[in-house]
Amino acid sequence: MAIINAAEFWKIMKRLIEQLSKSFNDIRRCGILFLLCVGMFGNGEVQGRPSGNGSPAEGFAPAKNGRDFDRISIHPNSEDWLFTECSHELNPAGDCLVLRYNLKTQQLQRYQLPDGYLYSYASFSPQGHYIVINRAPKHDGSETQIQQSIENAEIVVMRSNGTDFRVLPLAKGSKLAPFMSLDETKIAYWRPGVLRSPGGKTMSTDFDVYEYDLKSQSDSLFSGRYQFFEAGNAQYISADEILLSSYGPRKYAQSMGDYQKKYNGSEVYKLKRNNPDLPVPSFTEIEHARDSSADNQGNTYFSGQKLPSPGASFFKRSPAGDITLWQQPLNLIALRHVVAAPDGRYIAFIYASEGSRYRDQKSAFGRLDTGTPQWLPIDMPALAASTLLPVRPATD
Repeated sequence: MAIINAAEFWKIMKRLIEQLSKSFNDIRRCGILFLLCVGMFGNGEVQGRPSGNGSPAEGFAPAKNGRDFDRISIHPNSEDWLFTECSHELNPAGDCLVLRYNLKTQQLQRYQLPDGYLYSYASFSPQGHYIVINRAPKHDGSETQIQQSIENAEIVVMRSNGTDFRVLPLAKGSKLAPFMSLDETKIAYWRPGVLRSPGGKTMSTDFDVYEYDLKSQSDSLFSGRYQFFEAGNAQYISADEILLSSYGPRKYAQSMGDYQKKYNGSEVYKLKRNNPDLPVPSFTEIEHARDSSADNQGNTYFSGQKLPSPGASFFKRSPAGDITLWQQPLNLIALRHVVAAPDGRYIAFIYASEGSRYRDQKSAFGRLDTGTPQWLPIDMPALAASTLLPVRPATD
């Protein structure tokens, strides 16, 4: 019998789940599942031993009753979180809502967005003035209607107070996970090159980053056509450079094992505008680097593992190249999304709740306070306790 290491085991498991993800209650659980997989798998690969400054906090208690949360975007004030939740609590027919939570006041608000759509991947702009969101028409759950919904997906933008809501005039087709440029004049997003017919192993693949210019209303590839198998976190780190996590450029599809071995399993890239050549992965000194994000001081954060000890950890790499690590608690092994606060005081994450399966979509929030360090669960208020934030369309 062949023996595989933990990293390869989780890669195989990820592919199996992708093949099984064909009937879901909402758009995110099908055509957009790939974005969540990047964060979840690979963070339960090893059980590292405590090691000095990187020792995991004792007493982290994972939530037992999770909810269907999706991604975290953090306001530049590092206090407000933006995320979506799919739930039947407020509407028996089901909704995917855009929510805003304040860490200090613990107040939960929900944006009163137009009905008839499933909302996902909400993101604050770097200066906090705007919010960009994915939406797709609701469907009956059949594979045909799911595919039609994905093909009719849209990106909407509004001010963070809910005013000036509008739909971007983008070409028809799947478009995912939008994020804004540092000067808030452009919106980048993932677009797949292939949308497969119902019954395929995956709904879409061959992803590249496109960019829409709000002033000129032009839409084009940000850099080369790299055709990644899947996609993850992405953000501008300069006017002409994007930091992102992604797995599997098509160029190396037939030799992915060798490619991963060469770059130590890194899934972190820095794309430069109008560069046709695929950049080499970054942070290859850490095994299986992924879930990348950056703070306002130029530090980069990512998850990965440092063997033989301490194992699965969060990492910070300074502009000078210094690396700090925090070992994950051993009972925190299924991360769905990881992002650093703009001021670097903490790293927020979504994880699969205790006792749940990945496909159950039962998740909870937590954060690592980088200065303490402490791993802290976040008790999110119930949807019924949230207050409405009115949304008003643009008048132009």
